[in-house]
Amino acid sequence: MSLLLVPATRENLEKSIEKSVDVSFAKKYLPLEFVDEILKFSGIEGIRCWALTKNRLNIFNDIKNGDEVLLTEKGTGQFTHYGVIVGKIQNVDFGNALWPIVGDNPWENIY
Repeated sequence: MSLLLVPATRENLEKSIEKSVDVSFAKKYLPLEFVDEILKFSGIEGIRCWALTKNRLNIFNDIKNGDEVLLTEKGTGQFTHYGVIVGKIQNVDFGNALWPIVGDNPWENIY
């Protein structure tokens, strides 16, 4: 098991961590079996997710179910959000739809 320390913007925390991603939205972009599997683990918490760009593909490839995540809003110096990884998938369309503000690379490696 690994622990990931992850920076986050306020806007992106609000979109997919502080509130869950709408299930119907997720099913438009992700395989139904994948969404159903995530919901088995998340229950009433719904779908909470984060992502990496292709620049961090090596980290994404090393992520395993059961790894833990601490998120910090940039500029605060505090880790305020915690999660456990229950799945990961590569999907640029989902990333672009959920987090449209990106730098040079889209958020396509979802966990």
